[in-house]
Amino acid sequence: MELQARSQKLREEENAKRLSVSFVEHLNEHQLYESLWNGDEDGRILMMIGEAANDLAEEYDNDIFELTQEIYKLGLEKYEERQREIDKFHQSIEQGHLEIQQMGHKILEDFSKYKDTLFEEAISCHRIIEARLMRGDDAENEEVIKQRDTLDRITTQFDDTVNNVWQQLMSQELQLHEATEETTINFQRKMQEMIAKFVEQAQTHFGQLRDVAVHFSENLNEIVSRFIATKLAMQDIKSIPDPLRICIEDREAIGNLIAGMKDTHTQKIDEREDRLIQRSKEFVENMICELNKDELERNRAKILEINTFLDLVTENLQNLQQEVQDELQNNEN
Repeated sequence: MELQARSQKLREEENAKRLSVSFVEHLNEHQLYESLWNGDEDGRILMMIGEAANDLAEEYDNDIFELTQEIYKLGLEKYEERQREIDKFHQSIEQGHLEIQQMGHKILEDFSKYKDTLFEEAISCHRIIEARLMRGDDAENEEVIKQRDTLDRITTQFDDTVNNVWQQLMSQELQLHEATEETTINFQRKMQEMIAKFVEQAQTHFGQLRDVAVHFSENLNEIVSRFIATKLAMQDIKSIPDPLRICIEDREAIGNLIAGMKDTHTQKIDEREDRLIQRSKEFVENMICELNKDELERNRAKILEINTFLDLVTENLQNLQQEVQDELQNNEN
């Protein structure tokens, strides 16, 4: 039983989350109708007349439920459409990243092979120089000078290659970044269009909800007026609920109660409509903001990665002389 209860709770939580991201939470059952009466003191008083009002309210409930079901189903349908578009966007971005990544790997693979060959040549030069100096040869020795000229050539050649690799990788990263920005802008436009259509369709149903509320108010006005008139004709004032007895002397009292109830109900409908519009708008804004933030962070991290890597290999070339000296000293010891 406990496992079933946990499973049921999990399903309810998942369903609630699904409704929330569809912007139709609390519209799948009778929640909107029930919310209309919360804090509606005028409506509470009017409903005191009994069965006739209850029957009318039941019809009112059914009408509200039918329309909220339309909004609920519309929300789920449009959510699925948005998800397909979101998935398509992410697949496009991932494909672009993969293509640039593969191109970058090829550049770095070729550079790594070149670097290894060049470093071997540089190490050979350093060994010849250090070996001669350790034997006491002069720094102006012809062979030493020759090897140093070779090292200068290697350093210049390596710097040119590093700069070329930097330009290639940066060009690719700039291309990816600009393509991602453009794709995101098009995606944002598409999302805004989809949300606008969804809101437009939902607003039609909310307009119908307001019409239902007004129609209910008008019918209830007739029923309450007839109820008061019948009781007065029968001189059965005692059976009129106390809060409604003011309507006997004040002809506008019923209208005021009806107006108050109608305003409360239509305001609740307006608030739920505004919530759907606001949350759907914020959804697009927040999603695009997050996408732009993630892309900016990715771009900065990639640029840092490129600069750090190339600075490191340049530093490694500069450290080769010290490494050779340490190696030769260790061999002597």
